[in-house]
Amino acid sequence: MKLDDSEPKQSLKMKCARPGAFFLALLLISTTGLFLITLSCNRAENAPSFCSSGSFLDQYSPAFLSQQRTMDDSSSSSNSSSSISSFSAFDHFTVTPSSCSSAAAPFLLLIVFSRPNAFARRESIRRTFGSLASSCPSQTINSSTRSIRILFILGQVKDADLQEEIEREAKTYDDVVQSAAFVDGYAEATRKGIALFHWALLHCPQANFVAKADDDCWVNLPRFVKVLRKHQDKEGIFGLFWAQGAPVIRDPANKWNVPYADFPEDDFPPYVSGILYAVSRNVVRKLAEAVTVLKYLWHDDVFITGMAAKEAGVQHWGLAGYDVKGTSWKRTTCAKKAFLAIHYVNDANMDALWNDKCQSYEVPC
Repeated sequence: MKLDDSEPKQSLKMKCARPGAFFLALLLISTTGLFLITLSCNRAENAPSFCSSGSFLDQYSPAFLSQQRTMDDSSSSSNSSSSISSFSAFDHFTVTPSSCSSAAAPFLLLIVFSRPNAFARRESIRRTFGSLASSCPSQTINSSTRSIRILFILGQVKDADLQEEIEREAKTYDDVVQSAAFVDGYAEATRKGIALFHWALLHCPQANFVAKADDDCWVNLPRFVKVLRKHQDKEGIFGLFWAQGAPVIRDPANKWNVPYADFPEDDFPPYVSGILYAVSRNVVRKLAEAVTVLKYLWHDDVFITGMAAKEAGVQHWGLAGYDVKGTSWKRTTCAKKAFLAIHYVNDANMDALWNDKCQSYEVPC
């Protein structure tokens, strides 16, 4: 007996159609529900807690998704798509202090990485080792500049009130640089470093050295200046030198993870620690130009002092006296004398180090 397969095909077709109709209806109901909730949140004076900023409604808005993609693109795992292709993009600043005097440029321009809302930390640095810089007026001695200038660099903010606070602070102290090239964030450290060099090139090109420091780093400023003076006839990058580079971390769960797409080699090139380093005058432009031909990496110390230095043929000079983990200094009799730089120092410890009578810092000019 010949089986008629037309009916089973009809049934199969109907069965396949039902799930599609079901999911279409479900999608319609979900969309309608989300619309009604959003409408309720927008109209209600006492909206439910889930209507607040950062709620699930925000997470599904086009603005949030767009912002999330931007954040992801600047994270440690997804900077593979771009390079710093435009040199001039980093020449623009929302807030900028006065330019250095061409008649008596500083021997050392130290620019500290800072977060926009870190007002207390900036004040802590100003009243401790940063106060030594203000003790060195611009002057020229035997054709060698002796002054020191300390600035703080940060990126754009989206909060108008915070921006007003930053501008008031900048007007008061004349030491805040705010780049217009990026929105501030941890994953924007490389862009912050590039902006640092651009400000120096535009507004303080005569400085003998341009240095970068983290804002949780204690700097023995007299010792730093003394060491750099010994090396002022050399050209290169000066800091805690990792001659063997470092193995690249591939674990996605690790915040330092770098995908193969971003950096295919197993080891980073030699570089210096981003805690504190200095760059001689002629090297600043070389590094700023070298980054434009490299694939972007958000690890600023590796990208700038490693990859860009390699591209530009810049030499490294190792400096001693770093407490990288920020633990050794607590076991030292006179830490402010023993170390050049101490990492992970909070505001209280900044004051403790400054007030320690074991060593009185000499004015480094």
